[in-house]
Amino acid sequence: MYKFKAVRNQGRYVFTQLVDFLPRKNFEWLVKKYEGNKYVKSFTCWNHLMVLLFGQLSYREGLRDLIVTITPFKSAFHHLGFGKNGTYFLFVIQTKLITQASNFS
Repeated sequence: MYKFKAVRNQGRYVFTQLVDFLPRKNFEWLVKKYEGNKYVKSFTCWNHLMVLLFGQLSYREGLRDLIVTITPFKSAFHHLGFGKNGTYFLFVIQTKLITQASNFS
């Protein structure tokens, strides 16, 4: 019979622990191949992927719902893997939503 060692929380968010299983080197290789970060100053493709994965894994129904869910975690963006400039993402998305809403009114 196999004995499994219990894994305890190491002071990290569950989302961050799940992300550790992603092949980041392969992702970075693809980003470099297709020049995904060519004109990026702060919010990289990896940060964008982390935010979108967070939304997917937390069953968000849309961007507004994602913003409402992520906003309380602003102080923990770096620890969640969103990068130090995760607030930039929120700003861009909110601006797009406001622009779209004004176009429909």
